[in-house]
Amino acid sequence: MSFYFPTSIATTVSGVDEALEFRLFQHFVNITDVPQLFSACNISLWIIQLACRHRSVMEALLGVSAFHLRSSFSSSSSAFPTSTIPESKSEREVIKASHHYMGLAIATHRKLIIEEGVTEKTADVILGSCLFITYHSTGSQKFLNQAHNSVLSCNSDIERHRELCRVPLHWFVPMKSLKDMINLAATYVQNEGMRTLLEWEEANFRVILQNETSPDPDNEYPTTFNFLLDDLPLDAPDYKTYVLCTKYLNLLSGGEVTKFILKFPALVPPRFVELLREKDMRMMGIVGYFLMLLRRADHEKHLWWMAGAVENDWEGMKYAYESDEVWNRRMEWARREIEGGEFIDFVVGKALARR
Repeated sequence: MSFYFPTSIATTVSGVDEALEFRLFQHFVNITDVPQLFSACNISLWIIQLACRHRSVMEALLGVSAFHLRSSFSSSSSAFPTSTIPESKSEREVIKASHHYMGLAIATHRKLIIEEGVTEKTADVILGSCLFITYHSTGSQKFLNQAHNSVLSCNSDIERHRELCRVPLHWFVPMKSLKDMINLAATYVQNEGMRTLLEWEEANFRVILQNETSPDPDNEYPTTFNFLLDDLPLDAPDYKTYVLCTKYLNLLSGGEVTKFILKFPALVPPRFVELLREKDMRMMGIVGYFLMLLRRADHEKHLWWMAGAVENDWEGMKYAYESDEVWNRRMEWARREIEGGEFIDFVVGKALARR
């Protein structure tokens, strides 16, 4: 893609800030200018054009671009980054820019929703900003105060490991809000290509999910990840929740529907989030294989905003897996794919998880 930084958008930034904005804008264009599926490319094109017309979306774009640059520094690339002020002037600059521009974008986004709501006039801007804000908020979770991995690795107590691990709640709380916003805004989005894309994805997704409620006894449901239910008593308090979430994972795991794995966070029931927040080991296991499937989808679709996300979230939980003998074996398939970079046949993977 080829774009020029817009100079017609009303702004009061200084020459120095304008140079920074140009650099951040160019960085965003560069990271989205990669081979992608047609739909992904359409979204990138739509949102960049939107940013060139609306300052609030541009501020969100600049905030996300700065955040993406921040993650390229070594001090920010681990799953448990330190909270000390970085020595690098360039890193301090992008951290400040990330917070500054996203803060402006969030304030404008909130004001627009409160004062005007989602209408034909505002839908594109609100949806565009919402996509950026969700990415920024989920990615920022790892920079909150968390235990460092050096602390975890020196403690052998199972409960201690579980207590100190970092579960990726950020995939499951903001994503539900984003799905609601997409469903609402899709009705009003003015860009015909985006509106068609949103309607097509929702329609196809519903066809897939109708299997979940179909009474047809001849339906053959995938059972790839049923090993996550091994040793689960039928009378377990949250039996239905575990089964439902595993079933969704099975349905979204293969063939043409792999790309829909990104919808998994919006499907899971509220109890899933509660159990994950409690660091329930079985639910963490389900999330581990969700991350593995995300990595497969990223490999297929080349999603710039996914860079490092799976590895960081896995790193946050892996010590809890390793401290539990049963789950350490059960997560071997996911471990080999996420840590080792392999892509393992499902039959072989199931055998690894059950050995």
